[in-house]
Amino acid sequence: MRNTRSSMEGFAREALERSMSYDAHQSVMLNRVVYGTEDEDTNGSDEAEQFEWQVTVCCDELLFSDSNSIFLVDHAWTFEPGSIRESLEKVPGLKERMASLMDIEGNNPGELIDAIAESVWRFCRHYKVSPFDNPELLRQNPELQYLRWYVLDEVGSRIGHSDEPTARMIPFFYIPRGICYSVFWPLRDLHRDDAITVDYVEHVKDASLRPYYLLPWQPQDHSEDSVNHTYTLTDEFFGLLLIRSHLTDPRFTLTDKPEEAQILWLLEHFKEFA
Repeated sequence: MRNTRSSMEGFAREALERSMSYDAHQSVMLNRVVYGTEDEDTNGSDEAEQFEWQVTVCCDELLFSDSNSIFLVDHAWTFEPGSIRESLEKVPGLKERMASLMDIEGNNPGELIDAIAESVWRFCRHYKVSPFDNPELLRQNPELQYLRWYVLDEVGSRIGHSDEPTARMIPFFYIPRGICYSVFWPLRDLHRDDAITVDYVEHVKDASLRPYYLLPWQPQDHSEDSVNHTYTLTDEFFGLLLIRSHLTDPRFTLTDKPEEAQILWLLEHFKEFA
């Protein structure tokens, strides 16, 4: 992770070409927080150590208005879902790095790959790319956009979630190098030991839906939740009156006689099987 030493406006031109420096450790720090009790005797215990990662401010202050408070984060792994196992098997060092980043232990290569493939969805994010730059065309044809999945580096992946985040992080595609980074910056002034957090599902504004989107990081039992919703289709939806009201294209003519029709809109089964 790197401090950009530039404003967001001049990020692409300055930060990645001239003034990018590896000095983020002067502003933020990665902490491994281990949980336990004072009288707990861990000698000889086989229980897994309970811990979590936190990224905190390690300087006196990290100001929202300071251009030095914009940080660049490398992407450790960019992949397509169908190539996960192939990448882990063939790219030297990738399997070991991902296992360390995801806190997965083990020596068996096959089991390690299985564990990484299962855990990667808690760490990956995505952005969209397209060879077309026409917004209206892309809006009407979303299939022209391609998802690129990625895992942030060791520090970026360990920035925690909060419903009231202290920072925001977004992907940033740098065209001159043909590579994607991420940048994050504080949403308010932060001080020493303040936690740096982001909202993992900031695009979900409906509070009732957020728990479902957060399931990979905040497991909950929703088996008793009601499945009722406002999109239940009634018989009226399928009625001919609704079709007559909305099917106004002059290329179509409606008829009540099946033998005259080329397209049948049926409310009952088309064949008697008895």
